[in-house]
Order: sequence, then C-alpha cells, then structure tokens
Amino acid sequence: MGSGRRELDANDPENSARNIFLPLHHNDGTNPEVGVESPYPGIFIYRFSEGFNYPNANHYLDFMVATIFRETRRTNPNTYGKLGDRPWNDPGPRRGRTAADHSDRPTLKAIILDFSSVNNVDITSVQHLIDVRNQLDRYTSPDKVEWHLACINNRWTKRGLAAAGFGYPAPAMESPFFQRWKPIFSVAEIGGESSAAAAAEYVENEKHLQRQRTKDLEQEQIMTKNLAVADDHISGDDGNSNSSTQDYHRQLSTSQPYLNKAAKVAVVHGLNLPLFHIDLTSALQSAIANVEMKSEMEAKGVGTMDM
Repeated sequence: MGSGRRELDANDPENSARNIFLPLHHNDGTNPEVGVESPYPGIFIYRFSEGFNYPNANHYLDFMVATIFRETRRTNPNTYGKLGDRPWNDPGPRRGRTAADHSDRPTLKAIILDFSSVNNVDITSVQHLIDVRNQLDRYTSPDKVEWHLACINNRWTKRGLAAAGFGYPAPAMESPFFQRWKPIFSVAEIGGESSAAAAAEYVENEKHLQRQRTKDLEQEQIMTKNLAVADDHISGDDGNSNSSTQDYHRQLSTSQPYLNKAAKVAVVHGLNLPLFHIDLTSALQSAIANVEMKSEMEAKGVGTMDM
C-alpha cells in the first residue's frame, strides 16, 4: 500500500490536503491515473481486506511476506555461515554461483498493519503473526523489524495482540538505538477553556477586531476628505480610533475563555503501548521518525545493533 498526495496550500480551507493510502496496483477500483508512491523506503503498509482469523491468516501473511522479499534485500547477506545453516525453504544460490545483487533495494525497516476492517482475531491468526515476526527478524538480523498497528477498533483484539508482544518495541536494551527510541503519541484536547471550540471563537473575535480596525480607518479617511478638518482634529479622531482598538484588545485579553493557557490534552492510546496508533498517518510518522533517528546515529558512528 502506498500514499497519494498533492501539494496544496494548507492555510486555504477550500484547498486543504491530506495523505491517503491506496493499494499500489489500484485493485480496489480507484482511478489508475492517480499516482501512488511507496510511503518510505523499507516501510510497508498492509491493510487486511476483511476479518483476520484462522481461515485467511495464512493467505494474507504469505502475500505480505512475498511482497516484502520481492521489494527488499536481506540486511546481512552473510547471516548463514555455512550451507547447512540455511532453512530448507531458503536454499540460496546454486553451488558455484553467486547470489543475485540486490544492493539497489532497501532493507526492511518497519511494517504497519491496518486493522480497520478487522473486528476480532483468534489464537491461530495471532500465532501466524508471531511466526512471521520471527521470520522477518531473521531476515533483518541483526536489526529488528518495528511493527506498528493502526485503527484497531476492538479492545479485545488489542489485548490479544499486546499479549503476543505487539504494541511496543523489541527489548534490545543493549542497543543504543533502542535506548534512544522515539515514541510518538496521538493526543486530543480534553475540552474546557483550551478546547477547539474556544479556540475557534477566539479566532472569530480576532476577525471582528480586524473588521473594526478597517471600519475605523475608513471613517477616518472619509472625515479627512469631506470635512478637511485641521491636523489637530485629524489626530484627535485617530486617538478615538486607537482608543476603540485598545478597548477591543483589553476585552479580548481579559476575557476568561480566551486566556493564553496551556492546552489540556490526553493520549488516545495507552503510554505502555506506543506502537498502537489511532490512524495510518500517525503510524507512518512514528515509523519514519525512528528510521531516520537510527540512520542519523549510524552516520555519526554511535554504535551498531548487536543481537
């Protein structure tokens, strides 16, 4: 799954823009002329088309893993010291031949699962996820794959996935990357004086103040042109205009609902499960932030992940 995006003016409410996530091959009936790009090298988004349980879990995850193997390369090509160490279903190149060069492909960094169409899971489907997680961790060894889960609508599904070890990063405590891991949480305003409604009303009052300023200026110009009063009279009218503006400023600054106070917010999901996200956008932002943080640390030579 990739993202489609168009650059527009974010300050113009009539031309606002946001990221949308569409299948790469437009097999959902979307316009094939819409350009879809990968969200980030090494990050994959997979959306379940319907429920996720034992009849279809194998089909879903086999397709996802096959796509990942086709689009990425193994993090460490020399993971297996000798031929006998390789698993039966990964024989590698034939004897006497070198492995294909896939250096142009990215390594696997993170997987984002979209559970918006999943109502519940069972023990078999969760076990499939655990097996795939272990398989991909061997594929990216010595690194670990980050699993981000978005749009989980059932609290029991969330509890089952958390019990299987999803929702928080792999405990590689000896790694400097894990110690500097950056969680990103979705927060929402609780309400009251710092709510969105109060902020909108504050903006409306600011607009009213601006209109009053414009009206005072127009009245001053009309009086200057038609009455041709003396300079001292003009300055006196300007003083009245400034006085009116100052009164509005004073009224806004002392009005209780619009005092500049820190907004009261609360996290949408628990702090103990930072890899559960409210939507795909927040999941993608979290995955990209940690991938880039790790790349910066590697560029500075901070350390490597030794598992």
